[in-house]
Amino acid sequence: ASSHPEHTLHLSEAGQIAHMQAVAHAALTVIADRAKAYKRTPNAPWVAETESQAAERGKVLRSARKKLSQIRELEERRSGGAAMDRDQRLKLAAKLPIEAAVDLLENGGSLGDAMLLLSAVGRRERPAEEQGSAAEEAQPAVSTAQEKAAAPPPVT
Repeated sequence: ASSHPEHTLHLSEAGQIAHMQAVAHAALTVIADRAKAYKRTPNAPWVAETESQAAERGKVLRSARKKLSQIRELEERRSGGAAMDRDQRLKLAAKLPIEAAVDLLENGGSLGDAMLLLSAVGRRERPAEEQGSAAEEAQPAVSTAQEKAAAPPPVT
């Protein structure tokens, strides 16, 4: 590990990143399982979004795009040699689930699935002294995602 503070991850930061990645992985697994189930039922009825659902989709998409834009700006600053603080490193670690959510929303995917992905990056964790291991912290979110996978896919 480097002696430079910007290159050192605090345990709580590493735990947050591990938690975020575990939840995002579980959410992606749920989404993939739903897509497979939907492909097995090719005659499933297509239901148009209501006006309020379309408005919510637009709101979530705008928010996710804004977060992606901020992440890209941080990446540019980091590649230029700027030191990143803890919150900035956490934001950079959130790129993959946010990109996946934007892709889902832009391509007609489930709003619920996109929100599940975004929930992986929307939380701030407790201070390090209150945290357990990253695996223990990720377990409730992984269990929730697995429960959602067992439920029938929502009609969007």
